[in-house]
Amino acid sequence: MKMSSNERVIRELYEITSAYQSGFAERARKLLALGCERFGLEIGILSNIDGERYRVVHQVCPDEVPLADDVQFKLPETYCAVTIEAAAPVAYEHVAESDLSAHPAYAQFKLESYFGIPIVVDGKLYGTLNFSSPFPRERQFDEIDYDALRLMAIWIEAEISRQQSQEKIMLQARELAERNRQLREMTQTDPLTRIGNRNCFFQKLEHNLKFAQRLKVPLSLVLFDLDHFKHYNDTYGHVAGDRALATVAQAVAGLARDTDFVARYGGEEFAVLLTDTNYKNALATAERFRAAIESVDDLDCEVSASFGVSTCLPKADDSSDFEALGKRLIEEADQALYHSKHLGRNRVSHYNSLDVSDRSA
Repeated sequence: MKMSSNERVIRELYEITSAYQSGFAERARKLLALGCERFGLEIGILSNIDGERYRVVHQVCPDEVPLADDVQFKLPETYCAVTIEAAAPVAYEHVAESDLSAHPAYAQFKLESYFGIPIVVDGKLYGTLNFSSPFPRERQFDEIDYDALRLMAIWIEAEISRQQSQEKIMLQARELAERNRQLREMTQTDPLTRIGNRNCFFQKLEHNLKFAQRLKVPLSLVLFDLDHFKHYNDTYGHVAGDRALATVAQAVAGLARDTDFVARYGGEEFAVLLTDTNYKNALATAERFRAAIESVDDLDCEVSASFGVSTCLPKADDSSDFEALGKRLIEEADQALYHSKHLGRNRVSHYNSLDVSDRSA
């Protein structure tokens, strides 16, 4: 049984629009090409209208026609202004012999035939679907043509609505992810120094201990606090003290590796976890931190810090109690820090270098 012209358009339109893997742009261009062939016109355009701005979203046209995607015109200078005003399909077979002959678009583009329809998405004007030609159309547009144009417009409206819904969902997902990131940062970051906070430090400590055990590599902990910081606060004020804490934190963070973790442990005390770092390298790293703090020159006066370092190599039988292992690592670094203060401050001590008499039971 021979298909009618309208049935053929419906079938071809279905084949184009159901090829979801092709993407909207390719399907839109194929639909425009189908419309050009169906209506006997050379130019097909899907436009977007914003106020008086008319933008070509997708188009098909002969090579000699200077038209491309994203080209913009003033809406009053296009035939589509008539379509928007009519809020319905508009057809002209021979513009020169119509009331449209005085339109600015005719003077500028010399398009003799035009067939267009508004595109309305979710109740809001989006633009137009239109076809045109520099040549008059030999026959009048009939009901089959109008039906085909409406079918094309219905698909485009539905597809743009679906795209906008997806974009809205994706935007909401990105906004939610950003809010979650900010919330996570707030719960893990010290607001003054912009480094890790105490809670995050303990999470990282357990994670790094497990990592060290699994890869059989050493983990070192550096604890340090600013020397005579109470005197600094009393002399220069708490605002200056806060600035000193933030400056010192960033100085140390700037020297740390990407695999290290720097945190504010509490008050003027800081902690640094050094992944895959043995006793010797941990001492050298802590010394670099100490020198960097001593070299800070943009505060109200010079500052210094005392350091304590501890190192461990978790064994297989440590896996049952990482909390106890972490507690021991902190206690050893704290004892080494106390030793540095006892020796006069502004120095680095490692727990493994302490005399037995300097270690608590």
